[in-house]
Amino acid sequence: MVRTAARLAMSSAKPAKKITMMISKAALTGRSVPSLKNHTASISASEAEAQRKPFVKVNIHSESRLAAACPALYSEFCAPHRARGAACVNLRLPGALMTIVFESILPVFLLVILGVALRRSTLVDQGLWIGLEQFGYYFLFPALLFSTLAKADLAGLEADETAVATVGSVTLMSAALLSAWPLLRRGGISGPTFTSVFQTATRWNAFIALAVAEKLFGTAGLSLTALVMALLIIPINFYNIAVLTWFGGGSRGIGFFFLKIITNPLIISSALGILFNLTGIELYGPVMTAVDMLASASLGLGLILVGAGLKIADALNPSIPVLFAVVLKLIVMPVFMVGSSALLGIRGDALLVIAVGAAVPTAMNGYLLAKQMGGDAELYASVATIQTAASFLTIPLVLFVTGYVAAG
Repeated sequence: MVRTAARLAMSSAKPAKKITMMISKAALTGRSVPSLKNHTASISASEAEAQRKPFVKVNIHSESRLAAACPALYSEFCAPHRARGAACVNLRLPGALMTIVFESILPVFLLVILGVALRRSTLVDQGLWIGLEQFGYYFLFPALLFSTLAKADLAGLEADETAVATVGSVTLMSAALLSAWPLLRRGGISGPTFTSVFQTATRWNAFIALAVAEKLFGTAGLSLTALVMALLIIPINFYNIAVLTWFGGGSRGIGFFFLKIITNPLIISSALGILFNLTGIELYGPVMTAVDMLASASLGLGLILVGAGLKIADALNPSIPVLFAVVLKLIVMPVFMVGSSALLGIRGDALLVIAVGAAVPTAMNGYLLAKQMGGDAELYASVATIQTAASFLTIPLVLFVTGYVAAG
């Protein structure tokens, strides 16, 4: 099957296009590529003769990148040939991988766009959105975290290296911004504005990260993303609440600070999920089923809520602080996190999943925190809007570049 596909790709542009589409679809769905028998029925005599010629050797670098970036795709198309000592099919990896990534994240952004449209339509009562945001933050998202972490197979995950890379990158970004505060203050940036720049540069939208990881890498990607979330939830909230407490103009009491940390529903659900996983404790079956049902509703509704919270008009004329925060989150953070992960020896799908987490836009729950603790909520909304729109292009780019790094 693969031999026929390769020769068709070399002999005819039109069949090659069909094959590439079939390969992309197979990679997205996890299914095998259908038989190519029907696609070979109409080839000419010269093309049939070309099929009998020796297999043509392809670019080994593209093959290695495919093995690192998409192991399932490599196993389907290349590994059988390598086992026989033959060359692999030339899949034209850059274009094929970009197509796979684009088609994988497109449903995610379609739901975000749906949220934007619904928030501005008359079909939904506008008073509903605040309640849905609170419901998602306090129930749906915690249910997803608990369910995923409680049932995840954490034994095979490189938790030590992942923790150092992810927590270290967020800490490095936080330290760099705090070091830059005197310069930013001289440039006219106020304390509340600084808190929103800080939040939008360090927070990440786990709804989008989980959706993209699950679409691209399945259950394994979902488990690793949940692990990264568990590792980052405490330090991210610790850093951000500390900055809001100090620069936001509100209470600076230690008691208030720790109360915000220990009552965070995401921290509580993550801690419980890991506790149940490591101790082997199991919830009563019907209760766990109810939690799973809540979890299954969280991603779709969460993405719609992301769109509903965006401020399109405020983002049409962005200020310097807004653009600064966009560059920090979508470019600098992926460089920090992917670079540190690669230096620690993380490769393959694990590195790509970490790249997804680094490349997604900021979380919308920081907007509510900014309103509650004296931050610049309007600036936060503008940054989140531009980051979300720009990430539609930057996420595939980050994954494409990371694919080269993952291949070593």
